[in-house]
Amino acid sequence: MKRAKLIVLIGVVFFGLTAMGANAAELIYKTEIVEVLGIKIELVKTADNFIVLYDASNSMKGPLGNTGKRKIDAQKQILAERNRDFPGLKLNAGLYTFSLGTGGISRKVLKAYYPMKPYDSAGFAKAINQLPTKASGASYLQPALRELDPILSGLSGRTVVFIFSDGGYTRWSGEFSSPLEIAKELAGKHNVSFYLISTASGDTQKALLKDIASINASSRVISFQDFLEDKELQSGALFVINKKIFRGLFTRDKVVGLKTQNILFDFDSVDVKSKFNSELHALGEFLQDSPKSEVTLVGFTDGSGSEEYNLGLSRKRAENVADYLVKNFNLDESQISILWYGSAAPLANNDTLEGRRLNRRVVSLVSGL
Repeated sequence: MKRAKLIVLIGVVFFGLTAMGANAAELIYKTEIVEVLGIKIELVKTADNFIVLYDASNSMKGPLGNTGKRKIDAQKQILAERNRDFPGLKLNAGLYTFSLGTGGISRKVLKAYYPMKPYDSAGFAKAINQLPTKASGASYLQPALRELDPILSGLSGRTVVFIFSDGGYTRWSGEFSSPLEIAKELAGKHNVSFYLISTASGDTQKALLKDIASINASSRVISFQDFLEDKELQSGALFVINKKIFRGLFTRDKVVGLKTQNILFDFDSVDVKSKFNSELHALGEFLQDSPKSEVTLVGFTDGSGSEEYNLGLSRKRAENVADYLVKNFNLDESQISILWYGSAAPLANNDTLEGRRLNRRVVSLVSGL
């Protein structure tokens, strides 16, 4: 099944999440009048800072699959589009390149186009416009990661580092640690996650990016081409979206979707409880009958435990619900996507037993009708 793909109803950048309320499972059948009053959306930050490392090295000269675009042009396009649609959240941001031409290796590798400072959409757009479109020089990933250390030391809160990379790099004279080892050092010292936007084709290169993404539960590898072509592909790195639907009146003459009750879990458990079989049965049958529809399953935890542990716990909960649907209803795995966000965006107060019970959940969103 697809992992970390989210169908959203608004154009958001880099990352997001849509949640449904805790209503009982209910098919929305053909009806002449359905009430729709509106949608209330709340953005909840999951990071305080982000850094983009733009790859302008020789490895970005070639074409990106069958898109007809050079990798470096597609890379710049991604940044421009995501910046254009990014919501007005108060974050700190930085934009750097990390390749060197023939000028030697005595210089700093990171070149700042938007030095670390409060994010401003217009200023960030200007910096993106100035990024190189001629791919040249070597990719010095080792010193680039080293030079992140003092930048990260000056930040507070959680930082997400987006790295465009094919997984290859030129070894830096005098640096004996691999990019993976350096990334582990950074993760050990700072509250940082790595999002690898990958153009890797070789097994060794793919393995390196996968290993870096495995440093902690909040790091990911995202296919460059998927990220370019699917503007709704989000990964929740910088914020999640809480959406509440208020129903009003409109005319409809076909099935429009499915509302499902949140699937709740016992404390520290990933087991799907039998009391939710009826909701999952309704969801599974709907997906069987609507092969073009898709469901995104989003896992959460309550506020107990560490962020790292909760991310893994929420992921396993979403995976178990997905596995239940696939096994019991013989669904095409492409119909199901999963996301996981730990204790982010609680529905209720984590200071009460009832609040924590409601927050230990998997939320489903049916779309693609």
